[in-house]
Amino acid sequence: YHQQKWKLESTALYILISQLLKLTVMNFLLVKNAFMVYHHQKYNYLKFKEINISDDLFLGCDKLEIVIIKSESSLKFSNSIFRGIQSLKKVLIDSPKVLIGEFCFMNCKSLNSISFQNMNEAEFSAQSFSNCESLSDIKIESYSSLRLDKFCFSDSQNLSSVELISESISIGERCFENCNKFTKFSITKSKDVFFEPFCFSGLMN
Repeated sequence: YHQQKWKLESTALYILISQLLKLTVMNFLLVKNAFMVYHHQKYNYLKFKEINISDDLFLGCDKLEIVIIKSESSLKFSNSIFRGIQSLKKVLIDSPKVLIGEFCFMNCKSLNSISFQNMNEAEFSAQSFSNCESLSDIKIESYSSLRLDKFCFSDSQNLSSVELISESISIGERCFENCNKFTKFSITKSKDVFFEPFCFSGLMN
């Protein structure tokens, strides 16, 4: 086991983990407005079996604008990590296995860009992107499985277009409730699709 702490002030959080060797587990302790130095040579030997980012870790980070996390291993966001951060505008996640906890990005009202790359398994927990009123178009691709839990994107009132790409897709109860500008919804490359009740309740169109 190995632990490192970074305490650098920044308006962006950028975590890059790639081409890394032979370490079993890495646990992160980051502080507000944290910035991980991804390009420093002395960190190139590390390998991460799993990344867990703890509850409420960025509470009060009112200048955080960009979150970019790249990992060759699994990535887990616990509950409410970025909840209510009004300055957050862009999220990019690149990892084969992703779990986003409940309320993780809820009420991030400036968030207008979310991007997911190289996912094989993905689960977005309840209300993880609820009331993100600046979101308009989203594309989520996860090769093997994709689960959007209940109320996942509910009350994101400017959300108009959603594209889901996965072999197996499960959409939870009231996932897109009150997304009143919803005009386009597409599913591709899927063998199994499951819709729970009232996935699109409250839509005006």
